[in-house]
Formats: sequence, C-alpha cells, structure tokens
Amino acid sequence: PVDLDKPANHLLTDLSQNARHTLIQNLSRGIEFTTDYSGSGQAERAKQNLTELAKTLDPAAELKTVCTRSCDILPHCRQVLHALPGDGCVMADMTERLPPALRTDIENIIAAYQAKLVKQLQEFGKKKDRAFTQQLGDAFVAEVAHLMLEHTLNGSFDPNLKLPSTKHGKLCSVYPVRGNNVGGCPLKGNVSGISCIDWSERGSQAGSFGKGAVAWCTLMWDLLNDDLDWALLEC
Repeated sequence: PVDLDKPANHLLTDLSQNARHTLIQNLSRGIEFTTDYSGSGQAERAKQNLTELAKTLDPAAELKTVCTRSCDILPHCRQVLHALPGDGCVMADMTERLPPALRTDIENIIAAYQAKLVKQLQEFGKKKDRAFTQQLGDAFVAEVAHLMLEHTLNGSFDPNLKLPSTKHGKLCSVYPVRGNNVGGCPLKGNVSGISCIDWSERGSQAGSFGKGAVAWCTLMWDLLNDDLDWALLEC
C-alpha cells in the first residue's frame, strides 16, 4: 500500500522556516485551481495534504484552497471526480474549448506533420528515427505556438466561455473568475497530467502529433490565455 501522508511528513521535516511561512501565507491568501486530464483527482488529494500540513504548522491559520473545475474524457474518471468533496465543475472534452477556426488550423498542421513522419518511415524503414521525430515535434510546437499567438492577438480567446458540466447538468464557466470561490485575490493555477500514450515506449510513440495532440494544444491555449499565476504539468 502507498502511504499518501508521506509527502506531507517529508515537507514538515525538510521545509525551512521561511518556506513554511510562505506556504501558510499563500494558503491563507487562497488558492483556486483547475485541472485537466484529471483522472482520479490526485491534485485534489495533494491539496488536502497541503492543507493538513499547513494546519500542523499553524493551527490558527484560515486556509482556503478550492478546485474550481476538473476535466476528463473518460466516463469512469468523471464518476470518481463527481464523488470528490467540493462543488467544482466536472467537464468532459477539453478540446471543445478551442475556437473552431483555430482547431481546424491545428488539425491541418497535425495532418501535415503526420504525413512528413509517414514519408520518413517509408523512405528509411519501419524503425522510427527518434531524432527526426523530435525535430518534427519541435517544429510542430513552434508553428502551433505562433498560430495561437495570432489567434490571441485577434481576440479569439473567450474568457466567458461556458461548456456542459457533467456534475451540475448545466453550462458552467470553463475559466472561473478569480476570487469567486474563496473571495479576495487568491493565487490561481492549473494542474494537468498529459496523456502518456503518444510518448510511451509501449504507446504510439507518435510524440507531439499523436492522437492526443489536439487535447495537448488545448492545454497550451489555456496556459497562454487564462489568468493564471502558476501551472503544474505532470508528464
């Protein structure tokens, strides 16, 4: 069995006095966060551990940490997310956030890079050239980033976008307004763990432009445009 309290105990032992003060200060200010590729809600569990740790350090501190929105395409994951404490929204398909014109452009770019990879495989055999795949991946990211900046400057991002919440059975805000849940001016962030299928040795090994590319581009779009102080990407 995994000792889920071990990280908190480790922090309690190793945090410097200054770091402890900063942790209490930030948690007292308030933290609101969203998650994508949310799975079974481990970010919420980490939030609980941090809150318990902070209470150990300062029992009198008023701590405010809230997950305002989670998202996972898998129905059984959403069932777990529905059961977690709190009233945060749970959404399904993160790619629905992309503006239609941007999504079409991204899908066309992905198809073009996939064709380049197929051509390379046909010319040099079935064994994948990691260096070539990495080179294509870097070029793909640069092209998509440039495209997203153009769409951002053209006003394509909608901070008031609403999509169906499978937990609430209605349209809910994709980008919750800072302070709506804990008041004041909390720190706002995102915790996401991208799908490993495209990158894993036992997966597709398609890298940046595999089947999960549109979802990954959606996360890039959010990190570029949403009003965030911090982001944690697990990969």
